[in-house]
Amino acid sequence: IYDIYLRSNQGFHTTTGTPIPGDTTGALAYYYRPDIINTTIGTEFVYIFNNKRFSSSAPYNFTQRQRKGAGSTLLGSFLSIYTIDADSVIIPDSVRDRFKPEVQFKNAGSITWGISFGYTYTFIFHKYWFLNIYTLPGLAIQQFYSTNAYNVQTKSNPSLGMALQLRLAFGYNRTRYFFGFSVM
Repeated sequence: IYDIYLRSNQGFHTTTGTPIPGDTTGALAYYYRPDIINTTIGTEFVYIFNNKRFSSSAPYNFTQRQRKGAGSTLLGSFLSIYTIDADSVIIPDSVRDRFKPEVQFKNAGSITWGISFGYTYTFIFHKYWFLNIYTLPGLAIQQFYSTNAYNVQTKSNPSLGMALQLRLAFGYNRTRYFFGFSVM
């Protein structure tokens, strides 16, 4: 199994308003930051040891059909890079006193690499119903960095972290039609 992904969002706003000091009409101010960009890029590779009796595509992609219950041991590796960037300090001046100085930055990010080892199993009920449980815990090496409002860069020492990927799929799969529900 391999996944390659890129996700980027630009512009953030609050969904709850804050009362405007001195305003008697009860109007609320909503924070909006069109300059904030949030990006994640990564990849994951997972090797399935029992690829003769177990189908990873059957419960999630429905491109195959598994007729008997089976499972497999999994071995994987993953890499991701995350960044958040803004023109100025991300936390607005009006709420700056609520946050520690260490989190008042204009860009930050992390790099994570790890290995994982887990197991997956697909149960077959009444010939066409299936339930798949997929668990893949892992250990990761992570490093964080940031730049504050004065362009001072900080970088953490690489540290050990944990990762966990869980998937669950339930459905009905016949030769000509199927339906299913999956959660990651």
